[in-house]
Amino acid sequence: MKTISSDLKNKSGIYKIYSIFGGFYIGSSVNLYTRLCDHQSKLFSATHYNRGGLQYNFDKYGPEALDYEILEFCVKTELLQKEQHYIDTLNPDFNIRRIVNREPKMTIPEALKILDEAFLNIAKMPEVPNTKPRKARPIKNCHEKHAKD
Repeated sequence: MKTISSDLKNKSGIYKIYSIFGGFYIGSSVNLYTRLCDHQSKLFSATHYNRGGLQYNFDKYGPEALDYEILEFCVKTELLQKEQHYIDTLNPDFNIRRIVNREPKMTIPEALKILDEAFLNIAKMPEVPNTKPRKARPIKNCHEKHAKD
């Protein structure tokens, strides 16, 4: 993979990581430099989540097998829409998810607060009265009743 240009710092847009042997991945980022460096770091440490495409090509053919290109620079508010457009039109081989959906990440304190509220809501639920289960009655056979008539 070629050196990631520092000119990409703090620039948002859509990128493509491709194998010179075929196959590619489409992604987007609010900071292209940081995101591409993250991909590269995970590939070198063999911890990239895209095991079947990017990591496989990197491990089998080496870092020279992968390269990247910037497809488009765009404002942050258009990232997801444009990334989805490129996924739909270019049909990338290495994208695991075909639908772009990034929920905002939650901090640990935010997650703990939500869990605390959920437990408090459970604690506030009314208790179910301790009642004895009713004894089951046998069901009369309808055929026997009609047979006697």
